Amino acid sequence: MLDFKLRRCFSVLSIAALYSGVWMAPLVAQDENPKDKVSVVSEEPKLVDPATLVHPKLAQKVTVEFEDTSLADIGDWLTKTTGLPVIFDEEEFANGGLSVKSKFSGRLVDEPIYHLLDRLSADRLDLGWYVEDEIIHITTNIAAAYTLVQRSYPLEGLLKQGYDKKTLKRLIQEMTTGPWFDIDQDGGDLNLLGESLFVRQTHAVQREVAGLLSALKNHGRETFSLDAPIHALIRSQLQQKTSMDFKDASLADVAELLTEELGFEVRIDQNELSNEGISADDKVSLSIKNRKREALLKLLLEQQSLTAIPKDGQLLITTEIAAEEHLKTVVYDVGDICRDESETHALLVTIQELTTGPWQDLEQEGGDIVSPKPDTLIIRQTEETLTEVREFLKS
Repeated sequence: MLDFKLRRCFSVLSIAALYSGVWMAPLVAQDENPKDKVSVVSEEPKLVDPATLVHPKLAQKVTVEFEDTSLADIGDWLTKTTGLPVIFDEEEFANGGLSVKSKFSGRLVDEPIYHLLDRLSADRLDLGWYVEDEIIHITTNIAAAYTLVQRSYPLEGLLKQGYDKKTLKRLIQEMTTGPWFDIDQDGGDLNLLGESLFVRQTHAVQREVAGLLSALKNHGRETFSLDAPIHALIRSQLQQKTSMDFKDASLADVAELLTEELGFEVRIDQNELSNEGISADDKVSLSIKNRKREALLKLLLEQQSLTAIPKDGQLLITTEIAAEEHLKTVVYDVGDICRDESETHALLVTIQELTTGPWQDLEQEGGDIVSPKPDTLIIRQTEETLTEVREFLKS
């Protein structure tokens, strides 16, 4: 059985060969056709859509705009649109300096309703939500983190694919947000009983668990375990070439112009910016033609120590510190690259050495990378490092 985290001892020859782009393949017997050993890797699926893991009425797509709208009015709209009652945790609101009169501005353009609920935490509101007994509960993130529910997940299909029970347990603990009592002495717990996994966690982490198990059962070359389809469009748009000509433009103006240009919401993370003493009125300048939008946006935003990441169905302009805490979990099929444990081992170590990270194995902070099977890698990392991994694997 593979060790869950492969030891960092590895062949200098094999790592150098992989780094140089030349893979030292093992000798093949004369009666074997090397082509028969090639694994065909599917490009699909690319993600597990969170809309499949929320209440169906929150997955329906709508177009709506709110401008300085009170939470009470947003609750009325949610009830009218979904048919689900909305309850605000006013006691917790008071502890966080909020009320149902607190204002929110935002819009959905043919997007699922749950995106709106997720965005309530990114506009100085710091709210959490969950659905229980056909009721939408809106509370603070702190209170939501202490609202645990139990779910069970069948493991029979994964066990037949060669996954080990203990490995699956550790995968879930290390590749989701948590916290987990086994690791953090706080938070949720999980137990194995026969071929079923019983998990006690928050509603949000339960979606992460369900998404990860779904991605493990059926994944392609690169499959995000929980990622909205619009995020794939955002990443594609960021790879397109464009020109930027901003001179002393406010961050708010940049976000508005990019929203018009790209056709999806580019939003400023007011809460995180204010924590760092940055305002949406702060100025940036850049004039460069015909370069990747991702590179230009990076040059523009790093003037204020900011970055942009796909989050909650939008491109979110936030601080570099906040972006480092936003980790995504991705399952990679590397069957066309790695044929056994040693090759997977070399690939795993090379990714750690040649990407920004940071990695838990090396720096005791940051993201994780594991290989539960020789043809599979699972990585939990920032958007920036995942982009580096994607480009490295393409090469």
